[in-house]
Amino acid sequence: ASPNKVIYGYLPYWNRRTATFPTVLTHVSYFSLGIQADGRLLDIPKKNQEPGYRGYQNGAIQTIKKDLQMGQKIELTLTMMDQAAIPVFLRSEIARSQFITDLKQIIETDPIDGINIDIEYNGLVDETLQANLTALLKETQRVLREHSPPLSLSIATYSDAGDLQRVTNLASLSPYVDYVI
Repeated sequence: ASPNKVIYGYLPYWNRRTATFPTVLTHVSYFSLGIQADGRLLDIPKKNQEPGYRGYQNGAIQTIKKDLQMGQKIELTLTMMDQAAIPVFLRSEIARSQFITDLKQIIETDPIDGINIDIEYNGLVDETLQANLTALLKETQRVLREHSPPLSLSIATYSDAGDLQRVTNLASLSPYVDYVI
């Protein structure tokens, strides 16, 4: 029987080699693969490569998958923390399209069960920026649902996202995500 709760654990790249996975976890997400301002997730120039990307390139997903218990799911966290780059990415249809192109390549080559998106923006938020993130999630969900089997989509938010105006407008994006973290 499937659990009626999701118990989610992030596995940061810096703990990958020493991590253990308690059986209580339903989902483990490799943290992380950075989203570039131009939408790229793959083929990052060497000067822009983060350790999470290098771990991903060196087979982190496959290694983690081997260590999980039966029924535990592996996800990939896609992050964006650069405050200047976030609005550039979200406002660019070309960048969002590049993101989807790279995402398709990832889900076709890696044995993942889902994607977690963690875009941590602290800047001024307007409805257009929120709408662009929601549109990105809608397109991401469409791509993940076309995969066989369908993959899940979750989003990390600030704990006050229900009270304050954040880029993650929970009411508008909730139809497109399986769960909010």
